[in-house]
Amino acid sequence: METSTVVPTGIFDLAFILNEDTQILNFASSDNTLLFASPDYFLGKKVIEVLPPGAAATCMECIKQAFGSNVSTGCEYSLELEGKVCFFRAVVSPLMGENFAGKRQAIVTIQDITRDKLQQNELHQLNTRFKTIFESANAGMAFADRHGMMVEVNKAFEELVGYSADELKNRHFNMFIHPDDVQDESVLLQKIADSEIHDVRVERHFKRKGGDTIWVDATISGIRDESGELTYFVGICTNITKRKEQELELAALNATKDKLFSIIAHDLRNPLNVISGLVSILVNDFEKEELRGESKQILSMLTQSTLGANILLENLLQWARAQTKSISFCPTKTELKFIADDLIHQLAGMAQAKNISLSSSVKSEHTYLLDWQMISTILRNLISNAIKFTPKGGSIELNIYGGEKEVVFEVKDNGIGMDKTRVSHLFDINRIQITTGTANEKGTGLGLLVCNEFTKAHGGTLAVTSEPGKGSTFILRISQ
Repeated sequence: METSTVVPTGIFDLAFILNEDTQILNFASSDNTLLFASPDYFLGKKVIEVLPPGAAATCMECIKQAFGSNVSTGCEYSLELEGKVCFFRAVVSPLMGENFAGKRQAIVTIQDITRDKLQQNELHQLNTRFKTIFESANAGMAFADRHGMMVEVNKAFEELVGYSADELKNRHFNMFIHPDDVQDESVLLQKIADSEIHDVRVERHFKRKGGDTIWVDATISGIRDESGELTYFVGICTNITKRKEQELELAALNATKDKLFSIIAHDLRNPLNVISGLVSILVNDFEKEELRGESKQILSMLTQSTLGANILLENLLQWARAQTKSISFCPTKTELKFIADDLIHQLAGMAQAKNISLSSSVKSEHTYLLDWQMISTILRNLISNAIKFTPKGGSIELNIYGGEKEVVFEVKDNGIGMDKTRVSHLFDINRIQITTGTANEKGTGLGLLVCNEFTKAHGGTLAVTSEPGKGSTFILRISQ
């Protein structure tokens, strides 16, 4: 005869006693609710007879393990009650002692965990959705603990800084903050930790793995627990390097614009005023025969001023077009002698006015793929500059030579030359300055900037050798 054991109530939703054959001997409910049947339905029956197959199989395995090990064993199962799926946790605890001379018994306690399970499922779904968003976000996302140690990052953040999640984990965030920004970053994070601010948006330099740096737009917030204690920092970062480069380019363009306006206001106005004054003299003295010889001299001055103004205006236009990318590079097969003859013809008058010898030499029979208008502009500027800074009676040579793979243009003068400092600033828009030629001609340096832009368009190089009092040589090399 089996001894019946009292079933405890008030602790669990349900409890019952069963023997080793899984026969239910006693049954109780803490709130007098028997879920889906009366006590008579359960008493004397086996577990497999009163539970649906799926739940029964789970419970039977749990009971078997408990009796086999004499250790409490737990399991979870589900039932559909009144059209709803409910979840339960069962713990099978074998009973030991002298009172159980017959078949061994166990007490089974059951808790309704539906609410907890649904909350867990909801939390799991929320975590899954968050994880999906976290991993698929285009912006880099990173979590650090309150001490600044990295906890978790998404794929976009890995790509942003070049480090893997494993390389970042348990490393301080300073590992990728640029040294120039570390102090400021620490101050801001401390303000978040002290609740002075909730979040902050900043632009920062990040050091990527490998040493290169990028610009990042970062929003940093603090996450707190129920007591208000800071637990994590979360950062959302996007790469703004391209935007920053565009801002720097825009700043450079604005500087160029300001420089151009300065040149226009000063250097273009002066020759135009000279031209206007000379024209007025000619008009007023047109009828006076005794002044005709003087008028010829004025006309010569007028011609030189007009030519100088035209060259300056052309350089201004070419430079502006180059900076706004509105000038096109159009290389064609070009004969070098054509370029040389055209330049000598254009600039002969300017050279003759200072009694300067201007000669050209072409030592190549090849044709080259060049944008001849750009090349002509480069050489015209180099030769006109040479005329400005060569004294009367000096000489200037245009030498062109090359083979099948390279063409070389050389403009050589025996003028006043330049020191090393002046040479190093020739192609810097921020360092160009007004200079005076040997006959008080004004020079802006703008033409050399145009030369540099057009040289780059050809993929060539423009080198300068010069020494004060010994002239200058500009050498343009273009590969084919």
